[in-house]
Amino acid sequence: MGNMNNNKSYSKKQPCLCNLGIILMSIMWLSKVVLCNINDPCKSRSYSDNDVLQFSRNIQFLNAEFFHCGATGESIDAYDPSLAAGGPPPLGCQRANLDPMSRRMVEEFALEEVGNLRVLAKFIEGPVIPRPLLDLTKETIGRLIGKAFDPPLSPPFDPYRNPLHYFILCNFITYTGLTGLVASAPTFISREDRTVVARFEAMEAGQNAICRQYLYQRSNDRVLPYQITVAEFTNHTSELANRLGRCGMKDEGVIVPRLLGAENRTESNILAADSNSLTYTRTIPELMRILQGNENESEPGGFFPKGANGDIGRSLRKK
Repeated sequence: MGNMNNNKSYSKKQPCLCNLGIILMSIMWLSKVVLCNINDPCKSRSYSDNDVLQFSRNIQFLNAEFFHCGATGESIDAYDPSLAAGGPPPLGCQRANLDPMSRRMVEEFALEEVGNLRVLAKFIEGPVIPRPLLDLTKETIGRLIGKAFDPPLSPPFDPYRNPLHYFILCNFITYTGLTGLVASAPTFISREDRTVVARFEAMEAGQNAICRQYLYQRSNDRVLPYQITVAEFTNHTSELANRLGRCGMKDEGVIVPRLLGAENRTESNILAADSNSLTYTRTIPELMRILQGNENESEPGGFFPKGANGDIGRSLRKK
């Protein structure tokens, strides 16, 4: 009888212990979910309108210097020294080996970016951020693009070698910036800010479309001195961007399987888009992982050897 009473007593207490275990397990599970959300590399973050506008200057400076250097061999300081707001000149500014028509296109892109920089400054409250240190050296770019290939390219990729090389990098830079603009535009509280960013977005989309059309029309050509077609090359650089971004497939080459084409009916992919033909989006940390050439937005490198300027840039480096 004593044993029976003990068993009875134990059986009454057991559900309480089980409930306690369930509660503890639930707490542990919830803590993991919260931790996962905090560390989610793809989660959007909240920034003020002004901080995002300031950050956008970093990307516009990259575009402006890439195009102005490529077209003229000089930084935008040669056009208007005040635009840099006291920031350092870019490293490796070099005139690309372009044919006359390509040079006119690239020079137009440069001047468009100059105009956008000037307009953006008028929408920013307080002092504008200075131009960040940009690295446009062929060595740094060669190392970045080289990460897309195994074994590495030999000789290293040189974006200034010829028009084809230049437009491959043009696609890489403008497309990355475009996805960031598309993501940021709806987040602005101010209607005026939303409008001006949407207008920047339209210009960036146009530039990227021209770069991609140039590559698509040459999709079967070899990217000399490598025995790799343009289509294959853009697939590799897109895969690189996706790997660095760490948030799935948001970049595509100019030729894709039909499964990824518009309405699953085309292999042509002049405009990269999702299954509904909508532009992909990237968060600011995603942009910096790609443009800095590593999978950690807090580590400067690539085009931004000291990181981006402004409050957002500093906050990313403090992580």
